[in-house]
This record gives sequence, structure tokens and C-alpha cells, in this order.
Amino acid sequence: MEIPIQIQNLLKEINSKEDLLKLFREIIGFKAPAISETPFDVDKKNIKEAEIIAEFGPTKVFYLNLLFPFEDSFADERKIRKIERQIISKLQSSFQRQNLFVFSDLNKNYWDFIYPVKYGPRLVLKRFTIRPDNRDKLRTLSIQFSNLTVEPGEENQIYKKLEETFSVEAVSEHFFKDYEEVFNATKEALQKQSSEHERIHRFVHQLLNRLMFLYFVQRRGVFNGDKHFLANFWNAYRNNFEGKNEFYDKWLKVLFFEALNRKFFSPRDYFKISKELNLNSVLQLAPYLNGGLFWEDPEVDYLNIKLSDNLFIKIFDFLESYNFTARENTPLDEDLEIDPEMLGNIYEAMVNVSEIPSEDERHKAGIFYTPKTEIDLMIRRSLVEFLFNKTKIDKLKLYQFVFPETEDEVMPKFNRQEAERIYHILDKITIVDPACGSGHYLVSALQILFDLKKELWSQMGNSEESFKSFEEKRKIIENSIFGVDIKEWAAEIAKLRLWLDLMVSAEDEQLQPGSEALLPNLAFKIRVGDSLVQEIGGIFFGAKEIQGVPRSLIALKKQLVDAKRAYFRGEKGVTEPMVKSKEIQFFTAIIDEKINELKGEIQRIEAPLTNLLKNN
Repeated sequence: MEIPIQIQNLLKEINSKEDLLKLFREIIGFKAPAISETPFDVDKKNIKEAEIIAEFGPTKVFYLNLLFPFEDSFADERKIRKIERQIISKLQSSFQRQNLFVFSDLNKNYWDFIYPVKYGPRLVLKRFTIRPDNRDKLRTLSIQFSNLTVEPGEENQIYKKLEETFSVEAVSEHFFKDYEEVFNATKEALQKQSSEHERIHRFVHQLLNRLMFLYFVQRRGVFNGDKHFLANFWNAYRNNFEGKNEFYDKWLKVLFFEALNRKFFSPRDYFKISKELNLNSVLQLAPYLNGGLFWEDPEVDYLNIKLSDNLFIKIFDFLESYNFTARENTPLDEDLEIDPEMLGNIYEAMVNVSEIPSEDERHKAGIFYTPKTEIDLMIRRSLVEFLFNKTKIDKLKLYQFVFPETEDEVMPKFNRQEAERIYHILDKITIVDPACGSGHYLVSALQILFDLKKELWSQMGNSEESFKSFEEKRKIIENSIFGVDIKEWAAEIAKLRLWLDLMVSAEDEQLQPGSEALLPNLAFKIRVGDSLVQEIGGIFFGAKEIQGVPRSLIALKKQLVDAKRAYFRGEKGVTEPMVKSKEIQFFTAIIDEKINELKGEIQRIEAPLTNLLKNN
């Protein structure tokens, strides 16, 4: 049996230390350790047992069984990850580097395989996770893990093998290759049915976009607690109706445009699969996501095409091969899972292949990928200067606050007045990316502002529990985050990533049926347009404030701002066309005001000439 398959079979069932020993000593090829006792003190508050279970050359495998049970929730996962970082960050640097750490929860249902890497003073935890809900999706993970297989005499290659095993880039390449194959196969099949090739191109992207979004969010149990809802939805169709080629028209359209928009008013008989399985009840309780992703788009959703069941077999085989997580990697954590950032990379790489056939032309169009670490640095450097100019607080202190480079570095303490002032400034800050692409910069800015405000909240004397993550992120997006891109696809992916970041922070009760619209409308936060055009009728539309608005239009401007806020919050009766109408009304009024101003100027210039002609 091939090694990746052996690894996949073992990891699918792993539930004991003995399984872990078999993985490393029998399959991977590591040796039993000369000494099993850990060379560091064990945190007895969090760890039940800790030992070295295998080694190869200078690399040791530490196994730590936590005292904390995993109950299959995001909160539990966050708590385990926090404990893992606390434990590893307290170790000497020699133990942090070049070793593997395997953590399991108390009941051995949840496993984290962690490879710590030091970049300067920054400790990055590269990780892959095995949970109860992803044990059937370990194919790519097992292929990656097979890179760690060793033979006697390869001790000097172990570091290279560790880097290859825990390479996010390698997982991205696998995913991109599979995505491209599915995308092209679907597009080519549909283009045989229609001459509208560009609309077909957009339709396939939108279809995969919607499906992948739901793969991200279903992990939160939003479909009546079913974390495998889409696969089960497809299997229910396939087991009863395969061959009719009606999955898209009769199943997905109902899910997309009715259930997820609170419009599922007419249960279908064909959803009553059995006495035990009635999909009507699941669809009636589907979350009201809002946001626009599942609104019908006349440009792409009304094409005269038929999607065969064979196409969906390929699509779901692809999607079911990967782990999806709505949590984005950070400069301190890298997960070998498919996260929203990877979606952005994929779309930037291929979404416009029909328009931009070569790399040089892609660059001419301004499509570049900026690494997350560089984005993080740019935002933090800018924030230090911004806060210093606003507060004149010691710049070194601000650097230490904005750049928490190492875990053991003490976070600077502000007095209450300083903390409140900085918090208020960050509450009002405006961040705009005038060429936002798929939203890398905007998502990073959101996360950085969130982390800084959370620290200030604590320094202001408030409890950690009183800092509501979802509400705070929603407020940051509403007040501070703006983006523009000339490409519509880029703006749509940027919105998707901001929505997914919110989904990660939503509390379980916010995901329950009957709750208010979960996601804000971002149509007026992330805009399609040319950011080089910043002037209308002589009035400058800058990032911070519209400058030079005549007094007669101040009230109209306030109405527009209020309408945009109401739309963002999903208030009843406020629609996108209504807000756009107010926007056009405001711009028209500006231009009319300018026309009247110029007419008056013309009259003043012509008046002396008119008088002169009359006198002659």
C-alpha cells in the first residue's frame, strides 16, 4: 500500500498514543527516542501527559495530551490553540525550532501537528488539524505528510523534509491545480451550449464561489448543525434522482435564491426523502446570510444552459478532498487548510484569464500579489506614524504596542487616559485601499485594528468577556474599511473575505434560525470603479472627507450617509437601488450647483462686454 494511503487510513481513525507511535515509527521511519522524558517543565494546569515519542537525527516529536476536552466548537478550538501557543512560546528557542509538537485534547478526538518556525523574533506555528468533522478529507494532508518519510542516513535532510511537509504553498498549488481542472471542465461543457462565452465564464466563477463560501460557513453548523450539509445535500439528490440532471435547477437554485434569502415559502415534495430525512425543514431553518452573494444576478443566473450531474460529480469530488476553514492565516499562524486568502490568490491568478492572457499583460493591468507579511508591515508602520501624529505618545511605546514581535515581549501599558484616546482614534480611523484586488490589505487591516482595540479595551479596565468580537469587527468594517477596484470580480472576492472573517467571530446564538441578517451589505463599502477619478464638479472626493460641499447640499449629503449606514446594517425597507438613487441625486445636485456657478461666472464676465456694446 502506498505511504500516503497508509497515512490517510491511520489519521482517519487516530484516537490513541499508540496510533501516533505507529505513524511516526512504523510508517514515517522515525526511531524510538533514547530518552522519553521531556527536557522542559510541564504545565500541569493544562497538560495531562507529555513525552518524546519519536526522533530522527536532531528532530524530536513531542506528544502533549491536554486536560481540556474538545466538544467540536470554534470556542474549544480557539482555547486549545491559545494553550498551544502559550506552551511552545515559553520553551527555550532550541526546543522551539526544528522539532515537532503533537497536541491532542483529553479524549483524543482533536489533534494538532505543529512545526514551530522562528523568523527573527517572531514565532510562527505551522499546523495541520484533525477534527471529528474533517477525518474524511485528509487526502492532501496525507500526501503532504508523506514528505516526512525518512530512510537511515537521511538525518541531514530532515529540516528540508519538515519545510516541505508543512508548506502552505504546496497545499495551495494542489488546490489551484484541482480548481483549475474543475473550472475549465465545467466552463468548456457549458460553452458548448451557448455562444455567450464571457457570461458562461462569469457563471462558473459565481457557482464555485457560492459553493466554496458555503463550504467555509457550514463548519459553523449553520444548517441545522450539519457540518457536512452540502455533501449530504448532494448525496440525497444523487441517491434518489441521479441522471435527471436537475440538481442545479431544482436543488441549488432553491438553496441559493430562496432558503438563504428567507424566501423558502413553498416546500417541495421531492425534498421529502424519507420519514427520517425531510430537507424542507432544513431549508426553512437556513441562516439568513444577507450580503448579496446569494441574490440572483440577471447577468449570469438566467443563462439558457443545463448543468449535468456528471459536472457536479467532478465539483463535489474536488470540494470534498479539502479542509475548508474560514479562519485566515496570520503572520503568527499558518494552517494547512483552505482559507479565504487562498481564494483570493486563486482568483487573482486565473479569474481574468480570458482578459489577460500573459503574465506581462497581467502586470500591466495592475494585478499583483503582495505577501501577507509585507501587508502586515505596511499597515503597522502606517499606524505607528498615524497614532504618533495624533497623540504624541512616545513613539517607541507605540511601536511596542503596534508590533508585538515576540510572545515574551511585555505589551506596553498606557494610562487610562492614553488608552481611551488611542481607542477613540482607532474607532474613527478610515482605511481605504484604492486598488483592493481580492481584499488582502483590507482583511489584514480589519484583523490588526481588532487586535489593537481588544488590547486597549482590557487596558481601559474592561473584562475580556465584554469585548464582543462579532459586533466589534462589524463596527470596524462599517466605520473604517473601504475598498475600490476596477475589476468587479476582485470587489466580490474582497466582500466574501470580509464576510467570512465575520462568520469566524459570530457566536453560536447569532447563527440560530430566526436571527436577524447576519452579514452586512457591503455594496457601498467595496466599490467597483476607477479610484483615479476623485473629482466631480470641482469637488474632491477624498478618502477622509468630501471636501468643499456647498452649504445647500449638506443636508442631502447627510441623507446619503445615513442611507448607506442603514443599508449596511440591513435595515428593513432600505434597498441598494434606493441608496444608489440618493447617491445619483447627490452627485447630480453637485453638478447642477457647479453649472449654476459657472453660468453666474459667465454672466459676470459678459456683463461689461454687454454694457459696452449697448453704449456703442
